[in-house]
Amino acid sequence: MTVTDPFVVIAERITTGARLVRHWPLEGGVSASIDALEVALPDGTLQRVVVRRHGATDRTANPDVARDEYRLLTVLHAAGLPVPTPRLLTDTDDPFPEPCIVVDFVEGTTGVPPHRAHIAARRMADFLCALHAIDLRESGLVFLPSLEQRVERSLRQPLANAESESIRQPLADRWPQATTSTTAVLHGDFWPGNILWRDGTIAAVIDWEDAVIGDPLADLAKCRLELLWEFGEQVMDTFTDHYVAISSVATANLPFWELHSTLGPIEKLGTWGLDPEDEARMREKLHTYAERARATLLEER
Repeated sequence: MTVTDPFVVIAERITTGARLVRHWPLEGGVSASIDALEVALPDGTLQRVVVRRHGATDRTANPDVARDEYRLLTVLHAAGLPVPTPRLLTDTDDPFPEPCIVVDFVEGTTGVPPHRAHIAARRMADFLCALHAIDLRESGLVFLPSLEQRVERSLRQPLANAESESIRQPLADRWPQATTSTTAVLHGDFWPGNILWRDGTIAAVIDWEDAVIGDPLADLAKCRLELLWEFGEQVMDTFTDHYVAISSVATANLPFWELHSTLGPIEKLGTWGLDPEDEARMREKLHTYAERARATLLEER
């Protein structure tokens, strides 16, 4: 019995008569298996695509994660946002055990030179504002999971360490009052590592498996923390100020989402395999960020 290479099957399905030239794993896949394929098209040109297979954790949380991400990318690409062009969605056991999505390979780098950090922060805010402005009903994106359900699960999970209690209790006290009537499609993991840059502009925002519908301030708060870690407070504020200016979003609930964005890192930072000096630096900034948000919430009670 001949066993066909799944990547050969993928290549043939992209375009009739296409042929797989080579494939190789891509670095950076934590929650998914990611492979690049180079495919020879019938006219002799070469095309590169990315095959993304979601991991067990994502598939357990959302059994339809591959389908949802493919549908989301289709809508975002049609709206003109810089995202990888979706090409193919496969079924279970065809050709891989788990469903997968195939998107165009996007040339770019995730690194931002420090001297361009403020410019990059404003470009990131531009993208996030455009994403949050998409009409949920007109776009048909109402199928995405709810952020509120994820927050409720995070507040019910067993405490990982003593620090978690000081974070969770103020969040629980304000939930669900901290929700807003404004809802939008959220990336769910918007940070510099999920942004590809080319010639100073955003070539593509990638890794959409955490996309949800919810308060846009959740995206803003998470990225604020990531920018604080990577570039410092001034760049973080540049990003925030530009987003608020062009979106006119009300920020009264931002401290809640800031504190919530620290819950995962507070519990898991030590498992990220960081250099001890980097971990110590990030933990110090994390505590400052969390304590400031927590103090604000306690003052408002």
